[in-house]
Amino acid sequence: MTNRKTRSNSPLKARRKTLNKVIVPLLLLLSFSCNQDLAYHKFSTIDGFVWEKDKSYNFTFAIENTGIPYDIDIHLRNNHSYPYRNLWVICNTTFPSGIFLRDTLNFIVADQSGKWSGDGISLFHNAISFRKEYHFLEKGNYTISIRQAMTDQSLEGIQEIGISVKKTK
Repeated sequence: MTNRKTRSNSPLKARRKTLNKVIVPLLLLLSFSCNQDLAYHKFSTIDGFVWEKDKSYNFTFAIENTGIPYDIDIHLRNNHSYPYRNLWVICNTTFPSGIFLRDTLNFIVADQSGKWSGDGISLFHNAISFRKEYHFLEKGNYTISIRQAMTDQSLEGIQEIGISVKKTK
């Protein structure tokens, strides 16, 4: 006499093993290939969620391949206590050779009615394109320094600032 549970579970176990052999490697491959183009991605938490005017956040990353274009995005996470529709930031880029570039960017974080833009419910994530299809001129370490450029000395409600550098598709 055979055990019904053993016999009926056998095909199910075999299917599960086969699916695991196929699905797990496929998921690993997909997750690896999705991040393959990402050269750098980092966030810095704003101290006490209050961004002081004289406080800069620095992001240093290495570029080894200067022959391909990159997209650089600046990321911002704010909460409901941020009092404005936009945020002006100054981005300083320092090249490996010491060359220095300064840019001013305007984040629009809410529409005219005050509805927050970006993704989120109580913490809103916005990204702004800083450089599109950018060709780095030198190999080595680059530093992007970001500071707020609003008239307020202290800005409440900004929780994180970050950057991502990825190969252009």
